[in-house]
Amino acid sequence: MCDVPARVAAGLIAELPAERQRRLEDLLPPDQFVELASALYERRATEAIVRSAERTTRLDDRTGDLRAELFGRVVQIAVRYVAGASLTGPDVAAAASNARWREIAGLLVLTNAEPAETARTQVAEFRRAGISIEVIRWFDTRDDGAFKRSLVRLAG
Repeated sequence: MCDVPARVAAGLIAELPAERQRRLEDLLPPDQFVELASALYERRATEAIVRSAERTTRLDDRTGDLRAELFGRVVQIAVRYVAGASLTGPDVAAAASNARWREIAGLLVLTNAEPAETARTQVAEFRRAGISIEVIRWFDTRDDGAFKRSLVRLAG
């Protein structure tokens, strides 16, 4: 697994039955597990975005940022996997600083992690400044409803 990029490995592993995926993940060293878990999360999140938007474009392979077009408007989505911690205010600020504000109606930060109080505070500060931003905790298709509602709010 060491010679295969995490994104490629995630694509291959995603095709395996769930039980085999879990067994393979259990065999990975911790550092490789985090990298693979991040790539798998990004892949699942991207699939959810593609299912929900009229058109989706990847902006940057390094950051997991995508553009989703909905109702003729563009929302930037920052997919952020956080290993063993909360999403913080600086994480939200970093995603916002990478946003292409002149081209988008809003920014949605999609994360596996619980947003820390600092993240909620940062979002509130951005909103008070008139910046359209939301943070959603998303794990899998069970969270698609909350994700889609956020996407519609930001595009609306």
